Amino acid sequence: MVLTFGMTKFNPLYKSQSEHIYYKYLGDLNWNHIYKDGLLHDYYYPFVVATNDTYHLLSVQDDFTGVGNPNIYQQILYFEFSNGNWSQELFADHSNHTLASGRPRMVEQDDLFIDSSGTVHAIYKENTYPENRFFTDHIHFSKKKGGKQWTREKLNLPKEINWVRLFEVNGTIYFFANSWDKHYIARLDSQKLVQLPINDAIGAYPYVALTPTNINSEFTDIILLAADSETFKKETNINYYIRIPKAYLTNL
Repeated sequence: MVLTFGMTKFNPLYKSQSEHIYYKYLGDLNWNHIYKDGLLHDYYYPFVVATNDTYHLLSVQDDFTGVGNPNIYQQILYFEFSNGNWSQELFADHSNHTLASGRPRMVEQDDLFIDSSGTVHAIYKENTYPENRFFTDHIHFSKKKGGKQWTREKLNLPKEINWVRLFEVNGTIYFFANSWDKHYIARLDSQKLVQLPINDAIGAYPYVALTPTNINSEFTDIILLAADSETFKKETNINYYIRIPKAYLTNL
């Protein structure tokens, strides 16, 4: 089990940022703790994937700029911890974008996934449409495990899509994607969206269960959690559990 988070030290105030990993193996009584210190920004909410020898993290900048001011989201940092050593690289940086001075929330990490071949996939979204700060553009990167270079591809998705989550079934990579009120499944290689018959899940944040390879499951499980404060005021079900037969995915 692995837990990760960013932390700001308050001595002196907001002057020392760090990224932390807590992990334990089956049978361990105590947590192991490793951390990276001396970061220049607050990097919070990391996506994490643990392989046999490496921890991979994808974390977004969230700088506090004062009471009443918006926090800054303009950079994404990718970390690896392997063989006792940390490495990091600036994955996305929009701090010098022409819209940055008036739009502090410009990037957000979307997913971090490692497929069965050892390729690391990372998705982030950027908000660079001048006419609407809520329209998003999803960028997909991938690199082979052990390789140094990322390949880059823009996902061909409607700008209303909010979230993308990758998963793999029988060697084929798929993704779940959703907008404010619509939900889709697609193969990553074709990106042809197939809308799911879900009509009343609004403003949801998705989680896709990644079934271990040693478990023979016939389904892909998805949880939709209400992520908008307005939905909590309605007297309706706001969280959903979805099971998609893997046999259905072969027809996409």
